[in-house]
Amino acid sequence: MFSSIVLSMSEKDLVIGQNLAKLRGERTQQDIAEAMRAAGYKWSQATVWSVEKGERPIRLLEAATLAGILKSSIDRMLLADQDAELVDRLWKFEHDLAIAEQDLANAVRDYEDRKWALHFVMEDMQERLPNLGGSMQPKVQLKLSSAKRLLQETAESIVSGAVSRYRSQDEEGEQVGEHTEEA
Repeated sequence: MFSSIVLSMSEKDLVIGQNLAKLRGERTQQDIAEAMRAAGYKWSQATVWSVEKGERPIRLLEAATLAGILKSSIDRMLLADQDAELVDRLWKFEHDLAIAEQDLANAVRDYEDRKWALHFVMEDMQERLPNLGGSMQPKVQLKLSSAKRLLQETAESIVSGAVSRYRSQDEEGEQVGEHTEEA
């Protein structure tokens, strides 16, 4: 359970203020005040400063608007440092993994498209092979057999092999680490 749940009201005000300062990033207090004014609140740079210092409590609707401006959530603004860092890491790694998953899907799609293209080029080349000059035929036949081996591979077997190699390297790295610790 997150530790921010057991904070007193004044401690929560301070946590919200600290999170506001972090979440606004490169934006100035004036930038935040202007965004809040545009949303209908009577905020000034001094208001932002007071909230960041934990001296001014924030109303629920202000917090909701502010969270939207900061592209965050009220829950995130209530988290103490340690919890907030963990939540931020969770969001970041989940996002990164989703992107990597999409990249992998795109790579598989690209692989399959290239496989089909190679297949059609090979068919054309096999039809024309008898008409090629004598010295070119052995070279093309060698390339055709190499291409045929590539076509026999599947995206699944390639990914599976890559995962196995990665895990093997990871295990070797752990074993090396264990040996250096023992020395």
